[in-house]
Amino acid sequence: MNKPNIHFNEPVTGSTTPSFVFEQYSVSDKHRIQDWFIRPLNNMSGEDVFACLILCFPLIESIIRLELKIPDTHDVKFSHNSPALKWFAEFASVPEVQARLMWESFRNGLLHRAMINIDMDYELSAARSGRVAEFKGNKVYLYVWELRDSVVKLIEKHHKEIWKNTSSPLPHVYSLSKQS
Repeated sequence: MNKPNIHFNEPVTGSTTPSFVFEQYSVSDKHRIQDWFIRPLNNMSGEDVFACLILCFPLIESIIRLELKIPDTHDVKFSHNSPALKWFAEFASVPEVQARLMWESFRNGLLHRAMINIDMDYELSAARSGRVAEFKGNKVYLYVWELRDSVVKLIEKHHKEIWKNTSSPLPHVYSLSKQS
């Protein structure tokens, strides 16, 4: 059996205790969320826009689930007049019709193809507009860093509950210990 390349004192993350001798760190949810989501998001700039969006849209969906109390066993529906669609339209500061198209193009495109679907004309902008998105004519302007900042604020607001009582809780953090 091949032994994995192990570096002592480097953290290991998982949902169950690893197969080697490990100590579980006492790391708060707040610190894990800070290390895994908030810090990396806040450090993104420039050409990181696609990585930022790929990270932000699942986080938005987690926030929608939490705020609208949608159980893990149910899909988040973006049908006409649905609470999730209304939530996202308000978050993005766009009408519901455009919000649905944005969700389908951005979220579904990025998560299923790692690229935005071309169902709509779009421009990704680093400009600071005070809003997440806006439509001008038939084109959506997505202000990526405004979206990121809005997601970070919501994660900071909900850090105590966002991954509690779900089928996808935050994993534990472990550290290798040398056996005596």
